[in-house]
Amino acid sequence: MIYESGIYLESARYTTAAMSEQKSFGGLTNLNMWVKLKPFWGSTVGLAPYSDVSYHINALRDFGYGKTNITYKGSGGFTELYWGNGFAVTKNLSVGVNASLVFGSVTKTESIALSNADMVLEKKIYANRLSLDAGIQYRFRVSKKYAVVLGATIDQERKLEGSRESSLFKSTAVAGVMLSLDSNTSRVQYIFPGKVGLGVSVETTRSLVAADFQFQSWSKADFGERNVTYEDVNRLSFGYMYKGNSKSDNYLSRISLRSGFHYQNHYFKLENTLLDNWGVSFGMGLPIQGNRATLQLTYAYECLGTLSNGLVKENSSKVMVDVIVRDIWGIKRRFE
Repeated sequence: MIYESGIYLESARYTTAAMSEQKSFGGLTNLNMWVKLKPFWGSTVGLAPYSDVSYHINALRDFGYGKTNITYKGSGGFTELYWGNGFAVTKNLSVGVNASLVFGSVTKTESIALSNADMVLEKKIYANRLSLDAGIQYRFRVSKKYAVVLGATIDQERKLEGSRESSLFKSTAVAGVMLSLDSNTSRVQYIFPGKVGLGVSVETTRSLVAADFQFQSWSKADFGERNVTYEDVNRLSFGYMYKGNSKSDNYLSRISLRSGFHYQNHYFKLENTLLDNWGVSFGMGLPIQGNRATLQLTYAYECLGTLSNGLVKENSSKVMVDVIVRDIWGIKRRFE
């Protein structure tokens, strides 16, 4: 049996042509437990973030009587509770299927600056949904030294059902006073886009090189927002891992190293401008108590957006710490 738990701390800087703002936040990256039920059957249960909403956008809009400042804010996210199962169909072929429950809430606000007051529209969204996704993997050797792994995944479109609480407020000139003008609650359905992925890796006893392509049909997404369209997302990822030598008596030789790079377009297209998203990561795995546990340390840097056309550019740094504990049930005390 294997347990894994991880946390992260992230610092993000949001920059425009006129200003810059920095925010820090953190949370849980994953909480997993793996167990081998049969020689051909492995199973995992886990909890992990599914999606995150965090934005603060200032814009100018013309309502016919001059340009007005509008502020868009979003916070919250969705969490995934999943049960995954993998099966060795043959010596080289494996298949897997995951059943998951996605749940959470998101708060969105739109603030319009008027001459004598501000109008604020706030939407609180609560939703949940059960869903399935699947994958397949085929591994074969091309020589005694090299093995190739081909894989594919498919994640079905997810329709989350829930409720939306909408409230309209007016802030007066008196500081801190918010007057409620209207509120209502309605049943809603949101569509998270499906995605498919293809991957290939080449590995030796000590190293692994991998490449993945993922397509996500965001143009079919629907979050109940009028006059909002989304762009399909194409993502390319590349990675390298040095596995280390778990049987070595030298501690440094047992340390694993890894690095990665990804590039994708963002699902938002603002001011008729496509937003690029790219990032790099570096990490190492430090063995603890022999090989019964591993401390995984990772640093990731990511860049999203552009300063063109008055838009916002986001640069973020993230530090992640994961602890993996192996075979707790199998640990026995030795007596000499």
